[in-house]
Amino acid sequence: MKKQSRSLALASKVIFAAFEILKKNSGELNGREVINQVEQHVDLDEWARSKYDKSGLITIAG
Repeated sequence: MKKQSRSLALASKVIFAAFEILKKNSGELNGREVINQVEQHVDLDEWARSKYDKSGLITIAG
């Protein structure tokens, strides 16, 4: 079995956490609040918070 890439594994955790958070809040929550709660529920290491050099985008609010 092929091992998942680091970015795919992180995306899976973040998306799952976001859906769980939305589920607990009747499916409605401000996007910024979802991001804040995801950061509290998903253990994000330095790599997960680092900037993507080409675009300057940040993986999760950082």
